[in-house]
Amino acid sequence: MVLQGFANSVLLSGLFGIASFLPPAYMVVFSIGQALAGILMNTIGFIVYAIFDGSQVLEKQFQSALVYFIVIGLIIVLNIVFMIVISLIT
Repeated sequence: MVLQGFANSVLLSGLFGIASFLPPAYMVVFSIGQALAGILMNTIGFIVYAIFDGSQVLEKQFQSALVYFIVIGLIIVLNIVFMIVISLIT
């Protein structure tokens, strides 16, 4: 968990460094995107936790993790589809 947090911080600092070369409007949008991603991720996590009652049973923990990652995967696929559609429109 600590290693994942370290890797995430290195990745995000690098991405913010790259985004800093762009115009300020892009930096603002990048920051807003990071904030919204964090809010969405935690909201989905809380909803899944509430649905499975925060159970300590290993099978329910596995099911809740599976539901969480399926939902997040669907959101990622939806983002990819929207990026393709937007690139075809413009």
